[in-house]
Amino acid sequence: MSTASEQAAAFLAGTKDEAPGVERPATGEFARLRELLGQEDEWTDDEADEFADLAAKRRAGTLDGAPKRTVRKRASVAGERDRDGRGREREIPATASEKAAAFLREKGY
Repeated sequence: MSTASEQAAAFLAGTKDEAPGVERPATGEFARLRELLGQEDEWTDDEADEFADLAAKRRAGTLDGAPKRTVRKRASVAGERDRDGRGREREIPATASEKAAAFLREKGY
């Protein structure tokens, strides 16, 4: 049986090469835009017009086929506020170093 840290290391080793969008690559208009970007020196007039249209759609946010991105939640930091299951905010307990600093301030050190 492996320890939790060994399991975590194996998981991280398996995901280190993953990049957002690798599992679901760009398709449709988004893929065509990328293709045109790679051939800028060889564009015909029609391709230049097509690129302008696709770029306008990209700026407007209406371009189809963008790759799916992986969103990773940031780990909480000691002292941040969090929500419990009932929807109320609760204070995260202080760390040992925060408790020690408060004790020393109390004693006047």
